[in-house]
Amino acid sequence: MEKIRFPDYSLQKQYKNGRIYGFDIVRKKFVLLTPEEEVRQRLVHFLIQEKGVPRGLISLEKTIRVLGLTRRYDLVVHDRKGNPLLIAECKAPGIVPDQSVFDQVARYNTTCRVPYVLVTNGVVLYLCVVDFSDKSWRYLTEFPSYQEMTCSG
Repeated sequence: MEKIRFPDYSLQKQYKNGRIYGFDIVRKKFVLLTPEEEVRQRLVHFLIQEKGVPRGLISLEKTIRVLGLTRRYDLVVHDRKGNPLLIAECKAPGIVPDQSVFDQVARYNTTCRVPYVLVTNGVVLYLCVVDFSDKSWRYLTEFPSYQEMTCSG
């Protein structure tokens, strides 16, 4: 298995009952550090430290209604007006982001309607811009800063 490519960001960790917990700076509590959760936590730090996303504008693991069903997204970044700007789907490093993962986040985006869609397993990262007028996605080769996303999103 390939190594997660996001930096470690010195996640604060604690060990309880033989399990590793990491401190979630968004939810302000320790959470079980599963492989998927470690990717999510590193993504949070990357967004804040590298892309300038304000911590208070990140929402994690919230319940939404998608086509009449209850689902839970991994991460949503909001603009300063509270509108969703980016939705991310995180998978464990051993899970290859295939078409089913993109279909999953596309279904979530029917409810959230965000201009930026991110899929990552920590090893690979795909970032797309959604054009709702013609229902297409365009893959980005550069990850814009929060300021760039809010100006163009």
